[in-house]
Amino acid sequence: MNFQFCQVGDIVKIQVDEHFPADVVLLASSEPDGICYVETANLDGETNLKVRQSLSETSHITTPQLLHDIRGTVVCEQPNNSLYTFEGVLKSNVGDNVPIGPNQVLLRVTAI
Repeated sequence: MNFQFCQVGDIVKIQVDEHFPADVVLLASSEPDGICYVETANLDGETNLKVRQSLSETSHITTPQLLHDIRGTVVCEQPNNSLYTFEGVLKSNVGDNVPIGPNQVLLRVTAI
């Protein structure tokens, strides 16, 4: 994907072995249970893959049609240097507040 024209708040599709230029929240995955595996060697020096899992409330989004219906705002902590913590909330269009933790965040310079 060409991330050159992406802005904060855009929804992006990331392919296998693709690096991304910003931290992102994992909404869904093509893998069962909304999981993905990320390489974090550029961040922490560890070469083993890390498992991340999408929000259960959004993991069903597997088609552009379903994606079109999602509306919401992510409210989160200010940028910091912590690799293992994250506090955020997805405020959806139906009024639900869904907590976002470090297992739903993909940090930049990692690869799927």
